[in-house]
Amino acid sequence: MRFGLDFGTSNTSLAVSDGSGVRLLPIDEIAGETMPTILYVRRDRSALVGRPAIEGYLADERTRGPVKRQVKLLGFKMESSNPFQKPVEANILADVDAPGRLFQSLKSFLGSPLDQPTSVFGTPMSLTALVALVLDHVRRRAQVAAARAANVSEGISLVFDFGGGTLDLCVAERRGGDVRIVATAGRAVAGDRFTQVLIDLVVAPRLGATSEWGSKRLRLPAFIVNAISDWHALSALNEKPLLDALDDLVRSGAPRRELAALRSAIEMQLGYEIFSAVDTVKIELSSEETAFLAFHRAGVDIDAVVPRRRFEVRAAPLLGEIDELLTEVLERAGLPESAVGEVVLTGGSSALPAARALLERRFPGAERRDFAAFSSVAAGLALAS
Repeated sequence: MRFGLDFGTSNTSLAVSDGSGVRLLPIDEIAGETMPTILYVRRDRSALVGRPAIEGYLADERTRGPVKRQVKLLGFKMESSNPFQKPVEANILADVDAPGRLFQSLKSFLGSPLDQPTSVFGTPMSLTALVALVLDHVRRRAQVAAARAANVSEGISLVFDFGGGTLDLCVAERRGGDVRIVATAGRAVAGDRFTQVLIDLVVAPRLGATSEWGSKRLRLPAFIVNAISDWHALSALNEKPLLDALDDLVRSGAPRRELAALRSAIEMQLGYEIFSAVDTVKIELSSEETAFLAFHRAGVDIDAVVPRRRFEVRAAPLLGEIDELLTEVLERAGLPESAVGEVVLTGGSSALPAARALLERRFPGAERRDFAAFSSVAAGLALAS
């Protein structure tokens, strides 16, 4: 037997080949074959991985109520931004009552010079140790191995692996039974960022992100607005001083309905549910010209028609980044666009019409082929020698 592990920024999958075929293993107790690459470590050192980690984190946050922070000294001094002030003791506002710590996108930090141990409730843990907890979960659910990409046809192919956290490109050449990797490139511009664009477009205005009030045209602070599209950051805003500040803003003239919805989203830990609902709308827009978002939880009431064209206009900067990455990988390969005979699309975000249209413009003479959106890498690994 051979196993293939795709340890992704957003999702992880594992495939096994027994010589007669390839099948994916249900490594996530809730999500099944596609496991979110998320780790949650509780104070008692117990660890949850995948969708159970998300559910455990949200349950704990709902139970404990508003965040309480205390000033903690870091044990060293820092130069002040004021040249006339002496160095000051470095400190942070620590969430001292946190029931656990949530870790996302661990893969994106691999190989980083910032790989320093982080304190997990008094226990120093390196990035390697955190990743090991995730892989240990996968090992317990099956057995693990390494990583590689999808099958390609004769000649020059471009593998367009458009996942949730990263876009990974690979120019490969097949001659007979031999496959040679000519060039690769990657960037953190993928499905989750497109979902965040859609949240900014449809949800954020209904939570007060674009509201102005008073003669001075006051607006919400940028850190609050930016957190609306990041469910983990929105959850972290659940602090009594901040919730009280939102109430004060309403009393000073801020829009009552929008800020009540924002307060509810923060206090009721609705960030992940909002993200999931909007992500579903994004998926619908892959096959429909228009989709409808209906979200009604606690004080958040949203009914919105979302035209695909409006979404694509707002997402244009992200498509520009993808276009740049395509140019980069071709330059590394030393090949013109016309040399690419096949484009293999894989990854959970590869159905986005705007991304497909971009590939069609860049490679008009190439055949396009879809290959196992969520599991091509794992399956390819299981078959690799």
